[in-house]
Amino acid sequence: MNFISIEYVLLFTFTISLYYALPHKFRWILLLAASYTFYMFWKPSFIVLLLVSTGIDYYVALQMSKTDDKKKRMKFLLLSLIVNLGLLGFFKYFGMLDTAAASVLSSIGINYQGSGFNILLPIGISFYTFQTIGYTIDVYRGTVKAERHFGYFALYVSFFPQLVAGPIERAKNLLPQLKKKFRFDYAQSVEGMMLICWGFFKKTIVADRLAIGIDSVFSAPEQFAPIHLFLTSLLFLYQIYFDFSSYTDIARGTAKILGIELMKNFNRPFAANTISELWSRWHISLTSWFANYVSVPIYKKLRNINKKAAYIISTIITLSLCGLWHGADWTFLIWGAYIAIIMIFGNLTRQFRNKIKDKLGITKMLFLNKFIKITTVMAFVASAMVLFRAPDMASAINYYSHMLSPGSAPVFTGLLERLHMNQVEIIIVIAGCILIEAIQYIGRNGRFFEKLAAWKPVFRYSAYIALILIILVLGKFTGSPYIYFQF
Repeated sequence: MNFISIEYVLLFTFTISLYYALPHKFRWILLLAASYTFYMFWKPSFIVLLLVSTGIDYYVALQMSKTDDKKKRMKFLLLSLIVNLGLLGFFKYFGMLDTAAASVLSSIGINYQGSGFNILLPIGISFYTFQTIGYTIDVYRGTVKAERHFGYFALYVSFFPQLVAGPIERAKNLLPQLKKKFRFDYAQSVEGMMLICWGFFKKTIVADRLAIGIDSVFSAPEQFAPIHLFLTSLLFLYQIYFDFSSYTDIARGTAKILGIELMKNFNRPFAANTISELWSRWHISLTSWFANYVSVPIYKKLRNINKKAAYIISTIITLSLCGLWHGADWTFLIWGAYIAIIMIFGNLTRQFRNKIKDKLGITKMLFLNKFIKITTVMAFVASAMVLFRAPDMASAINYYSHMLSPGSAPVFTGLLERLHMNQVEIIIVIAGCILIEAIQYIGRNGRFFEKLAAWKPVFRYSAYIALILIILVLGKFTGSPYIYFQF
């Protein structure tokens, strides 16, 4: 079920209305029913996979809680990892591995054309799999107690606002909130509604309009000049940010009205001074997941041998796996490895680069220094986004080849026609981007909508009404799926 749909509005309205009419002890049943309804709207049979992950990890955690024997606890943890990663691997990566096997076998003279299986990827499987794996690892480590109430645990795994695209919540944050008693809070509900409207704004006003031009460029890069291709890779970074953060805003806003605080998933990533900083500000629930459960454990295992080597190895492995998490194609693996390499290069050369800037006097020019840092980070990351957006390696190579060659495509003549956009659409996109960045800047030291709530009523409600009218009048309600639904 897409957030930008009448179906979601109806489910949301029904759930919220009944939620506050029910006694606290029955609310988990309503939320669980709403969550399963939300998920089965895509394809009812996929609920079986969600139930398998839920049942296995509920059992595994309980068994680990009954013993202090590390070997026994490890056996149960391995059961969780094998089942969950096995399901994820089969549904998400079977096609990629099958194609690779066919290629390898044909190169040594064995005729294998592939299995021919067309496996449909269950929506949200990457998200809820990581959420429930994180829970079992935390129980194994002893940082979280096993949840004994199956209903609450099932709700933790499937909570509908964040089920199919995150944030990937931790048990210690979400589980206690699902159990707490909460009375309707007007101020919190207004802030939640504004987050939802803000998410609608990002998606319908900016992201889906950007998609039109970006899709046009990626479908025919030979029709555009190199400068267009580079700017498009940069704009795709903005598109995916507005698209994904829109989902997070609506998820957090919905949960907030229910009295639940989901973690913040983005923190002004385009204000980052380094690749590492951008990474820590982007899709925070995923990057922190990889840090907690992959990067830090690998680093701790290797640091006694050599700290620098441990850092390099853990970073490359982590970001390569993160790339594969996003999609079953070599483009994502290379994208992750590329981000790792430029991150490592940036961190290892920081002192040398700072010395050069000191000698040139750039360090003292605060604005220029920050401008250079931000533009450098954006240029490197934008260049990597071609791999993220291209459907396959051949398309990515074709795009890069046109971006790096002089080309004969005109820079201005017929540009709007080739982009399939008009001047009004361009103006709306530019104005929308400026407004989003301005509000993020204003709220950089705290939550903007909390500050908005302190305004005088006449100004506050004028802002509410203006935002809603802009969405209703200018929004593109085409039902375009969120980009991260494919992951």
